[in-house]
Amino acid sequence: QMCIRDRVSTQSTGKHNPLDLIGDTLERILTSKKIEAKSVVIADLGCGEATLAARLKDLPAVKQIRSFDLCEDKERGIEAVNLAKLPLSSNSVDFAVCC
Repeated sequence: QMCIRDRVSTQSTGKHNPLDLIGDTLERILTSKKIEAKSVVIADLGCGEATLAARLKDLPAVKQIRSFDLCEDKERGIEAVNLAKLPLSSNSVDFAVCC
């Protein structure tokens, strides 16, 4: 498990959307040679339209991305949940994104 607290200046990257910065950081980590294929599980909490899942799902290291929000969208793979009662067991995800 890893907690990413990447304090990247939006001035240096030109990006203003925090989700872009999180996506860049995860992509950099997940494409490193140290990550085994199909070994990483990501939980996107408050995923909106599941853009992070769409961006990262085809990376070789990604086993599964679970996208959670208030409203279900089966086409995008979004599960409707109360974030206080996530259907996840302890130690079942490698990265949790709250954005």
